[in-house]
Amino acid sequence: MGQKKSGSDTHLSQLTGVSQDEFSTPSHVPLMGRDPDLAAVDAEVSDEIQNLIDTRVEESDQEKHAFVIMPYGIKNTPNGDTINFDQIYDTFLKPALEAEGFEPFRADEETVSGDIHTDMFQELLLADIVVADLSIHNANVFYELGVRHAFRKRGIVHVRASKQGESIKLPFDVFNIRTIKYDISAEGVTEEKPNKRNIHNFRRVVKNTWDSTVETIHSPIYNLLTGLKEPEKKTLTTPLATGFWRDYTDWQERVEIAQRRKLIGDILLLTDEISNPFLKEEAIGEVGRALQELGRHELALTEYRKGLLVNPKNRDFRRQEARLLNALGRVDAAIVKFERLIAEQPDDTVSARFLGEIYTALWKDCWTDLQDTNIRRRAAFETFPWLIKALDTYLDCFRSNLNVHETGIKAVTLASVLIDLANEYDDAVYPSKDIARIRKMLPNLKDTLGFSLHPSELKYTGNYWEYASLAEWHLVNDSPKLIIERAYQKALSYSRRNLNYLRSTIQRLQFLHDIGFNQTKAEAAIQVVQQSIKRIESRISKDSIAVYPEPQSQVQAFLFTGHMIDAPETKAARFPESVVENARKVISQELEKHKADSNDHCFMCGASSGGDIIFIEECIKREMTVNIHMPYDEPHYIAHFVKKNDWVERYYKIRSSDKVFFHYQKDRVGIPRKDTDPYHRNIRWTLYCSLQMGIDKLHLIALWDGKSDSAQDADGERVSCMIDNMRSRGGRVIHLDTKKLIPGKTTNTKQKGGAVPA
Repeated sequence: MGQKKSGSDTHLSQLTGVSQDEFSTPSHVPLMGRDPDLAAVDAEVSDEIQNLIDTRVEESDQEKHAFVIMPYGIKNTPNGDTINFDQIYDTFLKPALEAEGFEPFRADEETVSGDIHTDMFQELLLADIVVADLSIHNANVFYELGVRHAFRKRGIVHVRASKQGESIKLPFDVFNIRTIKYDISAEGVTEEKPNKRNIHNFRRVVKNTWDSTVETIHSPIYNLLTGLKEPEKKTLTTPLATGFWRDYTDWQERVEIAQRRKLIGDILLLTDEISNPFLKEEAIGEVGRALQELGRHELALTEYRKGLLVNPKNRDFRRQEARLLNALGRVDAAIVKFERLIAEQPDDTVSARFLGEIYTALWKDCWTDLQDTNIRRRAAFETFPWLIKALDTYLDCFRSNLNVHETGIKAVTLASVLIDLANEYDDAVYPSKDIARIRKMLPNLKDTLGFSLHPSELKYTGNYWEYASLAEWHLVNDSPKLIIERAYQKALSYSRRNLNYLRSTIQRLQFLHDIGFNQTKAEAAIQVVQQSIKRIESRISKDSIAVYPEPQSQVQAFLFTGHMIDAPETKAARFPESVVENARKVISQELEKHKADSNDHCFMCGASSGGDIIFIEECIKREMTVNIHMPYDEPHYIAHFVKKNDWVERYYKIRSSDKVFFHYQKDRVGIPRKDTDPYHRNIRWTLYCSLQMGIDKLHLIALWDGKSDSAQDADGERVSCMIDNMRSRGGRVIHLDTKKLIPGKTTNTKQKGGAVPA
């Protein structure tokens, strides 16, 4: 890692009395335990970054946002003709944009209450692409176009109508801007044959505009004023645009509730449904943090990578991607990504801190599992080059900014532990040069950090980690036990009952205890923090809705989907009474095969008559917890999906079981958008909720005939949708073929290949 010259370098040298060279990272530190040839890893990571930054992944279902500036309704041209702009938008611009993966929007489409003027400006400034129709001299169009030209340098497409090969002459200021012509009839509308050509040409221009490099400039203002800097997107937002931000505000409230209740499925569904890229980027940042706190690293990684498709330059998403790769065991890939981040921006102290954590973990892996303290300490000393690597990474970070106390205390702690080990194990005649360097530096480094962490300096911060760093500084400096305990108690008062903060502090203290460093006082500090954790946990209310298992727990999860028994009266019953018992038998056998019991959970997309109710009844027999996700209110659902009296009676019997919990879509994740099928949304919601423990714990049991003709069989299409969603995530699918349930045919549940892996 290259060394940086800054004002803080001189400051630190003066405070510590150690030269810049003595603070530098030694180049000869071996990378023990790491593959010495990282060319393959580097190439792999390079490909990942290149795909994220230089291309748009067409397979992504992420819709980009397009704002269309144009007149509304039927307008007159200067020569007295008319143009039907609504018809042009509906038949030409909108379908072409949708075909290219954009969600098109016009200001007149805003249906919720709010200030349409401010909402329009938010769309105008934040949309990925703006399409401006310059067919007539409309003042609003040219004003809005000028605003976009002034604040955003890219993502602008200009179009204008052409009638019989002629088009309106553009004003002088924009006459030299490349403008795409589209054909209209004498009546001022698009016609079928020329419109196909219009759509083809327009799609090509939109695609080329979107795929152009980030350095490409589409605004004439930025082309002329080469020194003009485009504002950051965040500076272009205003809370006054209540309509624009309403969905995001509602989303934040629901996600906060879901996070407190550990409802991972709700978080994933709600984030999935945000289409506006700017809101999506903000939302992904929040949901990524929420999933990390819940320990779902693989889901968080997926979300951050979606975020990089929205904004490949988001450094925080790139950092979190690297952190999560490390958490998932891809350590070398994480190191390469962090090293690249730091190479691109040498003063990136956040990436340096995360990289230091990886090096520290690699060092700990060398000795943590050893049982005897003395053996553990000896192994820790013998692998100290990893410790040096971590220590110098933290020092580099602290040197860049002396106010980054967290890296300062980590450097002081590791240095103190190293010297403590060296005092016992280093060779007295030929001591290590690296250790001698750290030994010389440590006293002044402690003083520097102590000066920065002085209580008078922290008086108004209210930051937990600042006070936790001060408490750890007292522990490392072997302050009296009472002072250490008081320092940790003061830090805890600023924790805001954040259990993740406190558990992280316990881990740091446990590390000192395990390595045999000031064990008695470290143990006393651990007791102070543990008491606080117990008090907080005792105050947390047990919400009745949070009946899902803990994330990543060891229990099994069963997801079920299948056909209704009762088809409309005009059709033959799909599951006549004669096959009901056979259906129950094969379902029971499948649950027995997987040893399903009271520890396990079942997830349902409703409780329809037929397969759903039979499966739920079998789960109740085994005292399994059943979570039923309802797409509609109960009266509507019973009328349309349960119907017959005998099934209604069984439905209410299920309803009364204390092992069954109903979750209503409208209450938990809000009313679906008008263009969203509530049942398909329910399928995604149920699947996301069933991922609570991880895809490896989940079994999807599908009771159906294997057909999915949506035109003739809506139920079959829904079952197919669930199976496709499951397989796309690498889950296991068990197909119980209903054709084999007909009397006279085999009821053997053994399928070709057994459980069908995706």
